[in-house]
This record gives sequence, structure tokens and C-alpha cells, in this order.
Amino acid sequence: MTALVPPYEATLPQRAELPAVPVVRGAEACRCPEHLCEVVAQFHVATAPRYAPRDGNTYCNIFAWDFTCAMGCEVPHWVDSEGNPTKPGNGRELTINATLDWLRSDAGLERGWRECGAVEAEAQASNGHPVLAVLREVPHGHVAVVMPSRPNHPGLYVSQAGGRCLEDEPLANGFGSKGPVLFFFHP
Repeated sequence: MTALVPPYEATLPQRAELPAVPVVRGAEACRCPEHLCEVVAQFHVATAPRYAPRDGNTYCNIFAWDFTCAMGCEVPHWVDSEGNPTKPGNGRELTINATLDWLRSDAGLERGWRECGAVEAEAQASNGHPVLAVLREVPHGHVAVVMPSRPNHPGLYVSQAGGRCLEDEPLANGFGSKGPVLFFFHP
């Protein structure tokens, strides 16, 4: 499925620690693949300066944060000591590896995030549910948004920021042969 190109754009501050202001938002009551694609498209992840690598840093976790906030199921970038999302600059800033730990923690589970396999990840995204692909690596992991699969071309497609910013491309284009890639969905 090709992402829809909306006539609107999210407000994307250059400073990654500040939240984006999405125009298109999702909710648990409104899950469909077309809407998921519209939410992703508003961020222009492949070309937006917010997500471009700079000063030795990459911003895959910022794109995941922006996307999940827009979908109404925040995977936070900042948390308090209990794992609750906090305002930017308050609490602890999560790296990708810490985000993976958060997704598996009581805080992630209480907020509806569930781990699943690749087949279920593809099915969930194809039904419009938010799905993240996460890789733990030292010193930094990687995270991408799983996109709905294409008719007659099943498989996992992702949109991501990082060393390569891309939209709606095969999983291998974002993760290469690294693994294992873990998947988490939100109903």
C-alpha cells in the first residue's frame, strides 16, 4: 500500500526533544490502513529536517514518538521513575534500548502495547493498528513504524528515521540483516 500524500503537514520542530504537533490523529476507535498511512505521511520522514541525521545523532526514536503520539498510543521519549510519560526535559530520556525495555515493562503493557511475531505484526499494521519494529543493539538500537502490506506483495514494510530515513520500504531496507527484530502492536 502506498502512503497517501495529504494536503497537510504536521508541525515539526527542529529540536528533537520538543514534541511534534500532528494534524492527522488516530484513535483506537479509528483504525484502518489508509488512516495509518495518512498519519505517517504528514511527517514526511524521508525528507523532514527533524529526522535527518546530524551531529553524529540519528532520530528513529523521535519519529516513533511522533507517530505513536499522533496515533493516540504514545511510546514516550521522556518518562518518570515509574515509566509514565513526562513533559520533554523532565524525568529520564529513553534511548531505543530503554524504549524496548519500556515496551516490555508494566508501563508499556498497561498502556496497551503487546509483543508479537512478524506475521501478526504484518496483519496488525495491515488492519491499521500501530506497530513498531525494534532492534536492540549496543550502543544504540533501532526502531521503525511497520506499514500496511501491499496487495499482491505481502511482507513487512517500514517507515523510519535513522541513518537512512525512508517511507514505506521493505523491512530489510531499514534493518538490513541485523536481528532479531522484535515487534510490538497497539490495538
